[in-house]
Amino acid sequence: MTSKNAAQNSAPVHIGDTPHSKRNLLTVAGIVVGGGLIGILYWHWGKTDNLAIQELQQFRQQMATQCKQEQFAKPAPKELNSLYADSSRMQRVVHAQLDRLERGQADCEQILKTIRSVDFPVE
Repeated sequence: MTSKNAAQNSAPVHIGDTPHSKRNLLTVAGIVVGGGLIGILYWHWGKTDNLAIQELQQFRQQMATQCKQEQFAKPAPKELNSLYADSSRMQRVVHAQLDRLERGQADCEQILKTIRSVDFPVE
């Protein structure tokens, strides 16, 4: 009977390493912070893409009005928006041509030739 009482009064024996609650908490916090940074990065990329697509729309509008190009009067296909947002080279060329259009130095044939050189889809 005394061995039963002794077993009940002693502290429970823990088998294995002690729990690492601090380490686990830091691991979870690191994962949350990493996920947050990735989310902010994707948000920023989406915001940058929207600005680029707005510039593309301005260019298309200027081409439709100043150069009387009806193909630019139509809304841009989603594929073109995606292609444009992903191509920094195309963005630089279109930006330069948009500046020419806004300054009134529009040589429409030259602009079409230039944007074709960066694989800009023109009918």
